[in-house]
Amino acid sequence: MNQLRRRASHLLLVAIMLFACVVSVRAQDTTARISGQITDAAGAAIPNAEITLVNTNTREERKTKTDDSGYYALTQIAPGMYDLSVKVQGFKEHLNKAVELSINDSKTINIPLEAGSINEIVTVATETPLIQTTPTVGYVIENRRVVELPLNNRNFMQLVTLVPGVTSAGGSEIGIGLTNVVNISINGTRRNSINWLVDGVSNTDIGSGITLLSVPTIDSIQEFRVITSVPTAEFGRAAGGVVNLVTRGGTPEFHGGLYEFVRNDKLNANSYFNNASGRNPNGTPRVPRPKLRYNNFGWNLGGPVLIPRFGEGGSTFYNGRDKTFFFFSQEWRRIIRAPVESTITVPSLRERQGDFSEPGNLTIFDPLTGLQFPGNRIPANRIDPNSASVLGLFPEPTVASTTAGRDPNRFAVTSPNLQDTRQETMRFDHIFNSNHRLMARYTQDLSKTRELGGLFFNNAIPNIATTDTSIPGRVLAVSLTSSFGPRVVNEISFNFSGNKITTDLVGRYTRENVGIANRELFAENISGLPPTLVTGLGTLGAGQLYNIEYKNFNPKENLTWVRGAHTIKTGADLSWEQKNENAANATQGSFSFTGLQTRRGTTGGIGFADFLLGRASSYTEAERDVTNHLRFGRTEFYAQDTWKVKPNLQLDYGLRYQLLRQPFDADNVLTAFLPELFNPARAPRFADARGSTVVAGSGDFLNGIAIAGVNSPFGRRVQQLDKNDWAPRFGFAWDPWNNGKTVLRGGFGIYYDQALVGIVEQNTFVNPPFNNSASLTGTTTSPIVYSNPQAGSPPSTLSVRALITTTNPFVTPTVKQWNVTIQRELTRNALFEVGYTGSSGDHLLRPVDINAPTPQEILAVARGVADCDPTIIATSNPNNCINLARPFKGFGAITDRQTTASSRYHALISEFQLRPVGGLSGRIAYTFSKNITDATNDRDAVDVPQIRTDLTLERAVSRLDRTHVFQASYVYEVPKAKSGFLATPIMRHVLGGWQISGGGVVQSGLPVTRIIQDTAPGPRGNRANIVGDPFANVQRNVPTIRNPFFFNPLAFRPPAVGQIGNSGRGIIRFPREVLSSFQLAKNWRRGEHLRLQLRAEFFNVFNHTVFDEAGQTLPANRLPNDPIFNSLDAFLAGSDRTLGQFTGAKSPREIQLGVKFYF
Repeated sequence: MNQLRRRASHLLLVAIMLFACVVSVRAQDTTARISGQITDAAGAAIPNAEITLVNTNTREERKTKTDDSGYYALTQIAPGMYDLSVKVQGFKEHLNKAVELSINDSKTINIPLEAGSINEIVTVATETPLIQTTPTVGYVIENRRVVELPLNNRNFMQLVTLVPGVTSAGGSEIGIGLTNVVNISINGTRRNSINWLVDGVSNTDIGSGITLLSVPTIDSIQEFRVITSVPTAEFGRAAGGVVNLVTRGGTPEFHGGLYEFVRNDKLNANSYFNNASGRNPNGTPRVPRPKLRYNNFGWNLGGPVLIPRFGEGGSTFYNGRDKTFFFFSQEWRRIIRAPVESTITVPSLRERQGDFSEPGNLTIFDPLTGLQFPGNRIPANRIDPNSASVLGLFPEPTVASTTAGRDPNRFAVTSPNLQDTRQETMRFDHIFNSNHRLMARYTQDLSKTRELGGLFFNNAIPNIATTDTSIPGRVLAVSLTSSFGPRVVNEISFNFSGNKITTDLVGRYTRENVGIANRELFAENISGLPPTLVTGLGTLGAGQLYNIEYKNFNPKENLTWVRGAHTIKTGADLSWEQKNENAANATQGSFSFTGLQTRRGTTGGIGFADFLLGRASSYTEAERDVTNHLRFGRTEFYAQDTWKVKPNLQLDYGLRYQLLRQPFDADNVLTAFLPELFNPARAPRFADARGSTVVAGSGDFLNGIAIAGVNSPFGRRVQQLDKNDWAPRFGFAWDPWNNGKTVLRGGFGIYYDQALVGIVEQNTFVNPPFNNSASLTGTTTSPIVYSNPQAGSPPSTLSVRALITTTNPFVTPTVKQWNVTIQRELTRNALFEVGYTGSSGDHLLRPVDINAPTPQEILAVARGVADCDPTIIATSNPNNCINLARPFKGFGAITDRQTTASSRYHALISEFQLRPVGGLSGRIAYTFSKNITDATNDRDAVDVPQIRTDLTLERAVSRLDRTHVFQASYVYEVPKAKSGFLATPIMRHVLGGWQISGGGVVQSGLPVTRIIQDTAPGPRGNRANIVGDPFANVQRNVPTIRNPFFFNPLAFRPPAVGQIGNSGRGIIRFPREVLSSFQLAKNWRRGEHLRLQLRAEFFNVFNHTVFDEAGQTLPANRLPNDPIFNSLDAFLAGSDRTLGQFTGAKSPREIQLGVKFYF
């Protein structure tokens, strides 16, 4: 009853706030605002003047009147080109032509009227002010740059990297579908802190935070704005920057286009590493350019909605030329890349017959008699029928061994590397009248792939694990904008976004159709083919199918009220979200054949011989494939005021409240490890002195585990809800000389991140009691056989189990942002901006192993246990005693997602912007910045602190830090000759219509993550000691190796046993990066609307090698005084010693050809 009352009170509170605020459509606004003051020639205010704004494309009108102070404001204006007129009795009508408004613009146009007759018109060809009168630092990527700049894979996200304050770690190409991973940081915030919006609707997969649900096609984009600092109170959900995109709509005239872009490896340069492999005697490269066949084609059409009348009567049943418009875009990609080559060890032809007599093979013993099989051959009548059935799935070798018994037989296979995507954008706009407008827009991505080895399984044996994967992403927005009088505008919308990843096996194998005569241990599990793990051979089998679905239902409403010099905006953003995902646990079970059954004591034994006899060493089966049905969401309210204090001074201030609801599971399938629930007395007992295993059935294996709805102190959730997320925003814009040429801006705001639901979900996928497996072990006298795995015995000992958990108390990740900038209009077409921006992140998520002992603690324990070797540095060594030193006995690593990380960012930003003049437009930007943090993101193992009790040791430059970033982009239409021979019709066709465009980034290299000894005491690796200058005495090219050296590996040594390394994170940077693109285009025009364009696009046009990967790990199992560190030759004598060498680079030069037809 009390719970029902609480829910009712919550619903009542929401209803009251909705009613009071008349809350928000697109609380993340995609519109513009225009305001100003109307005066006479003497500067006196003119009240009650009629203001009319007309969209020159759709002819839609908006009207208002000036107040007693002569002020006017029009809000919620769709981006586009407008005519602005002013009428009042006793003055000439004033008409401003071609006023351009971009997304989130706030333009000030003050108009002095001339005395005279209202029937006289003073027409002014407007140059829309370049300066911005808002405290928000943002940059518009206008349509011209969107459609004319060369983009690798034609993904708009590349344009974001041309904005000041943005750094990127991405490759040369940003993909579509699952491969559209975001590696961008805005204003020093994390890559998953960006708010990606399409027409005001969230377009982010909240499961990862770094992939988009749908990527709009280039030709469906009108423009977008990148807000890098201090978004206003209407923006929420994410704590970083905002990328706010507006799609194209239809107009009263039909417009459209057709296009195709192609790439082929024959046009591309070869990579640095391929060229380093040398050439054949005939001059051809030993490693040729990787295969590439790239086709990207599509079409779009927009215009009025016309429904013809069939039969007798008028020409149309419905004519929407002035009120109903549509736009549709469709695009495909067909990409074929170099096949993925895989090899796997398979039994030889003789071994398949049971013949192990080849020299070099171990002796095999008959488990029934204990004697060696005669001739080391298994009789045909002893081969198990189940094994014979499965044996047919093993392919015969295609690469025979060269030395019997030592160089194994190999099967080589190439997997097609195909990508097939389709994208659609559909939009409808309907103008009921000057007061009401409806917009509906739907975008979809559909990516289809076939994985020969299975998604996430990578089995090299064909036709066993092959999966088909379908990945549709969808975003729907429906909004109604209504004006109630000249000063009140209301918007209401319903939005939906989501994606779904579905995998299906191609030609699924089951126990029955292969011929294995047994059932699963758990009746509810499906009859899948269990993977067969044979020591010395590749795995035969398939993984579990993976399926995921994310849905976001998002109603919004927004009210804007202009009252005098104040524009007041209130709103709310509500969402109900769900994510359903399975863990892909191995419910089909797996058999392991290790040679135990054909071994006598410690002599002989071959795993494949065990397999032929059908006698396994162990069998493991997951109890169930765990599926989470997570439910979560957001409740956000805001109010803000834009106050025109004076014609040259504007204040923006507001407050946003965010309630980011922690996820719960529809079936209460959630867990977390809570230290306060752990009881040392109930910990499982170690089975040996070293603590390598625990005794089965001893202690409590749920010790410290909180289960939702059972013993969780948070009810159906496993995290505490943070209800204190108040986000104030403040800013100013001041024109000191009140001439529209200069503006000083500044602002401050607090922002909160919606945490990724995966941090809760992964607990369930790893922890007991929902992720459990039955493990059975066999002996020579009681083996596990294919026909009866139940014959095995439950093990008496169990491995020490690792856990994943989420922090409590949970504090919402918080970022403070601030800026001070100056904009100066140099000419009517040129603008320069310089400023300082900063951000401060606190309570950021990071992974911390709360059960990791320090090297000193491990060493102290090892010295007290006879079976432990205090000089052991390899955690995989059987004499390692790490589990004895852990704080929470009975468990292994416990990765806790804590809100204890922080970041600090400071930047000097500058930009020169040139509006189109003489055919040339462009931007040049420079950012000088420093980004310091103690964890770059919340999921990478490299961010796990090496000492859990001293997080200050992790403070370093972020992995996305770039000290210097220089960005440039331009579009230039070569002017036609006006006279002389070059102006003749023929020469105008030959020489006219040429266009060049391009862009580039020159930037500091990214920091190397860390130099580690991967097998040092502790589960996460110990950083190395730095003993010299890494860049002193570097031999760039060593004849005995292919890869060039980046830094001197001898500058690093393993720390002494029981010590941590003294090298910090990010102490070495990759070299400077130079990324460039260029396009040459030829346009042929016919009339006003027909245009044919041929394009040649060059990516990495100068073929600059950009190294972005290097060896960062010391050789395993070495002590500081090991002889390999005495010289470079000694260091390179091993095969695993790539420390200091470049191992990867971005793509070499690629050429893309394209054709576009506009009508």
